[in-house]
Amino acid sequence: MIVGIGGEGEVVEVELHSWVKPSAVMEAINRFLPRGLVITRAKLVPPLRATCVVVSMSFEADIADEFAEHAHEAIKTLMLADSFTIMRGNEETGKSKPVDIRRYIECISLENGLLSFRLEVTTTGTARPREILAAVLPDSVDVRLVPLRKRGMEIRDAQR
Repeated sequence: MIVGIGGEGEVVEVELHSWVKPSAVMEAINRFLPRGLVITRAKLVPPLRATCVVVSMSFEADIADEFAEHAHEAIKTLMLADSFTIMRGNEETGKSKPVDIRRYIECISLENGLLSFRLEVTTTGTARPREILAAVLPDSVDVRLVPLRKRGMEIRDAQR
């Protein structure tokens, strides 16, 4: 089973007890990160205040040729629908609740075996990437085994 989703362009906020030059923090953290994981930018923000809010996230997944036709039809159906409600389970409580995942899909496409989609992130939530996979792939596919990649995030200042 694949755990987590690989990503690019992630954002992290770090609160320090005393002032340190942002570039020094970035350099110090980079020395301990695994190969291929690099912090590329750092900036100073006012203390005790979130500086950015994620408003959308983009994902990609490779879809096997044998599932392409099914996925194309499912995408058409999904995008033409006003809503697409799934039952989202809570592993801790064992309870499920209905979630309309269609409202969070900004765009979705399948070209040359590459499924790409962007999800809106709201203050009340978002769709989970594997929920989107489950909506477009046949029921016989275990979406937990489909590798996903986060390709980016759109962020805005929290003060807006």
